[in-house]
Amino acid sequence: MRGRIKTIRPIEGYGFIIGEDGVDRFFHREQCVGMTLTTSLIDLYVDFDPGLRAKGPCALNVMLMCNTPAAGLPGGHLDPRSPDGG
Repeated sequence: MRGRIKTIRPIEGYGFIIGEDGVDRFFHREQCVGMTLTTSLIDLYVDFDPGLRAKGPCALNVMLMCNTPAAGLPGGHLDPRSPDGG
């Protein structure tokens, strides 16, 4: 599934992703693949596997898609699946 990083707490080691389905999901730094949690990742696209934990939805195997703002996902303007963004 695709989403955008909505919030990151780098010192605490977690953040939240809003998925293309509009659901906010918790993720922990241990679920990040090839990336380090920094606030510079906010609003960037990620791919992830949706999961569920005791406190609610979560994101697993979180991977950065590209260094492009996440327009087109909830809170954005363009469709990320379209080559021209529209």
